Amino acid sequence: MSTPINPNQPQQRQPQGAPSGPPQMQGAPTGRPGMQPLYAGGPGGGVLDSAAPTHARLPKRLGDAGKSTPIGFGQLLAVELRKLTDTRAGTWLMAITALLIVLASALVAYTERDGVKFFDLIGATLIPMNYLVPILGILAVTSEWSQRTGLITFTLEPRRGRVVLAKLAATLLAAVAATIVALAVAAGLTLLVGSLGSGDADWHMKGTAYATLFAYMLLQAGMGVAFGLLIQNTPGAICAFLFIPIVVSLFNLAGEWGQKAAEWVNPQQSMAPLIDGSVSGDQWGKLAVTLALWLVLPMVLGFVRLTKREVKSA
Repeated sequence: MSTPINPNQPQQRQPQGAPSGPPQMQGAPTGRPGMQPLYAGGPGGGVLDSAAPTHARLPKRLGDAGKSTPIGFGQLLAVELRKLTDTRAGTWLMAITALLIVLASALVAYTERDGVKFFDLIGATLIPMNYLVPILGILAVTSEWSQRTGLITFTLEPRRGRVVLAKLAATLLAAVAATIVALAVAAGLTLLVGSLGSGDADWHMKGTAYATLFAYMLLQAGMGVAFGLLIQNTPGAICAFLFIPIVVSLFNLAGEWGQKAAEWVNPQQSMAPLIDGSVSGDQWGKLAVTLALWLVLPMVLGFVRLTKREVKSA
């Protein structure tokens, strides 16, 4: 018995040359040898995709052999050291620092050519280093956002604490290198002026002053990293680091109580004895309070902010 045709139901027209009969009876496309349909239709359906290789399979889950090797701290440190000179800002900052070290010490050596002092030349080199070395620490942190590399950095190394330690270590190494350059320039000019000038060169400097001088520059670099972590914006961090000490120094104009307060909170005053190695007595306590305010507190707050911040590519 044939099925009656409903005149109200639209009839499906088959294209010319298409095989007749129900779709279930139609043959699937053959394709190349060794190929089979990727998806087959159900009742009333047809083949949905072209042929695919019979050996095609979904990848298995990654096992122990697919685990990636963690990035070593030495590699992170090498990358951060390279970042300090990869940008124009970092390159020019380091070049200007070296140039100002030479110019400042040469100027002092010229004015004291009749009796040059090695310690005075070192003090001259510290004038540009006090400002430029901390800025280098700021750039080491804030460049992740100004150069838009933060997403790549924290994707390759999700443990942000290790990245911060690598940035801090790279900045401290740069501070050590700058201090060595300053000592070398001061020693060279002292020797040169002492041999050419009419007076004798004075090489006197306390043995402990060398160690405290390096400690002074390391602390300056660390404070730069701390401000970079806290503000995470290059212009803002630089302005804050340079402007806040000026405000704090105004305490000296507020009478006796202001001068006493400045000794505990002004880094320029409390850290000055480190330059000549004359820290003693209550100066260690003043230095500890200053470092807690200028180094430890912004470092901790900045690290917490960094761990909670959403890193974006732009």
